[in-house]
Amino acid sequence: MILILAGGAGAGPPVEGVYQSDGGHVLEGRYTESWIGGASGQEGNLIHAASWDGTDLGTEWEVSCAAAVAPRQLIAEAIDERGNGHRTYETLYEGGTFAISGDGPWGTGDALYSGSIDYYRHRTTEIYMYFNPVASVTNVELSGQFDSYGTCTQIMLANAWKVGQGSEPSHYPAFQARDHTGRCARDPTVEGEWGGIDHITIVITSAVTATDSKTWGGIKHMYQ
Repeated sequence: MILILAGGAGAGPPVEGVYQSDGGHVLEGRYTESWIGGASGQEGNLIHAASWDGTDLGTEWEVSCAAAVAPRQLIAEAIDERGNGHRTYETLYEGGTFAISGDGPWGTGDALYSGSIDYYRHRTTEIYMYFNPVASVTNVELSGQFDSYGTCTQIMLANAWKVGQGSEPSHYPAFQARDHTGRCARDPTVEGEWGGIDHITIVITSAVTATDSKTWGGIKHMYQ
């Protein structure tokens, strides 16, 4: 997952730096995808992700209510005559919010740093054996504007993998739906999928502001 969050003047902007779950500075997390479109990877599906400390969700960071703008698109495929190989899909999302706790190592006094998402992309690679999908991993790129700060950018790099699907599970972010006004809230009647998120790197800097694919490649090269 790559999360870029740019943010304006306030009492305590987050501290610039590199923070990693592998180094113990950032909590890993969990996600759900609400199947508003009726199945995985469909238009209107909503992403909800949050940190997980082994007991509680969202104590350090959360991403909520980003909606797929179209069905996922196949962008790469390598399946042999036995049905073994992989397929890679891309899904673009819009809307939604993010938040990181002021108690994190980037904190300078504010209780919470939050904002709105302005760019979000999934690239999911599915592994096939005998034409059946047996595993998947997702890379995410996400950017947004902090509500209160204009000088900082946050980047989150991570991998997400599917664990299950069906009715809303316990100990994962709630399934969500939007009402006629666009407001997003929990909806336990929705079905969907869920999984884990690991290998997270958050980079907070005032130097990175672009979201095009060439820039994303440079960012990932710098912080992998």
